[in-house]
Order: sequence, then structure tokens, then C-alpha cells
Amino acid sequence: MTITWITQQDPLWESWVSLRDEILRRPLGLQFTAEDLRAEAGELICIALDENHQIFGGLQVKKLDNGEIPAVKIRQVAVRESQQGSGIGKQLMIAAEQRLLRDFPKLLIVLHSRATVTGFYEALGYRVEGTGFLEVGIEHVKMAKKLPSSTPGDAAE
Repeated sequence: MTITWITQQDPLWESWVSLRDEILRRPLGLQFTAEDLRAEAGELICIALDENHQIFGGLQVKKLDNGEIPAVKIRQVAVRESQQGSGIGKQLMIAAEQRLLRDFPKLLIVLHSRATVTGFYEALGYRVEGTGFLEVGIEHVKMAKKLPSSTPGDAAE
């Protein structure tokens, strides 16, 4: 497995959109619009590739205006169903944290986790903030983590 970073200009980007559509959108009866994809311009994209350069997981990072310390939102975390539970999601999250720490000595990472997978993020040191809410018709919770930290997903490991 190779973890790498791409942009919307990369030839692999369309495959990344297709994977997200398959895993995150279609099961909800949703599809990406050109406007949705334009709104993502400038986001960092971290993907996992197999030996044939096929994407089987990834995530996106959006910079936020937070004020006090730099902040980002990790979003669109997706791993091909046949690979879920194999540690790819964890490796992607750790790779994202490591990359972000190179750019920012202190950082706040936020994300909206589906309520069914908060344990995955808690094991990486993310903490639930506030109460649940509906996003795209699914129960989510806001989670956050400050870097650097000394939790399992710490980039210092």
C-alpha cells in the first residue's frame, strides 16, 4: 500500500471522486454536482493506493478560519468496503496528521463523524464536542483533536 497526496488536477482525482460516490453518496441516494466538486477546490486529498495504483481509501482536508490557532476539517473519509477494518483508515488519519504537523506546529483538527464510527476516532485521540446532529440524513457528532498530542494517532509515533 502507498499513501500519497493529490489535487483535483491529478489523473487519480476522478477515481477518488468515484470511490467517494460509491461509498458515501450513492447509498444515501445522493450524487456529486459540479458545484459540490468546485467547492472542494484547494482541499488536500490523501489517498491509499494498492500495488496496481487503484485507490481503495482516502480523505480530504479543508483549511478553516479559526482565529487563535490554525484549524482544519478532515472530511470525506472513505475506505473501499472490502478493505474496511484492515487499518487503512487509521493509516490515512495518521498520514494526514503527520503532513499537517509539518505545516503547523500547533493545530486544531475537527471532523463530523457518523455516530456509528466515533469509537474509531476516539481511539486516535479525537473527542466528542457537543451533541449529535443530522448531516445528509445521518446522525453525526462533531469531534476534535489538538496537535501536537500524545494520543495513539500522534504524528510523533
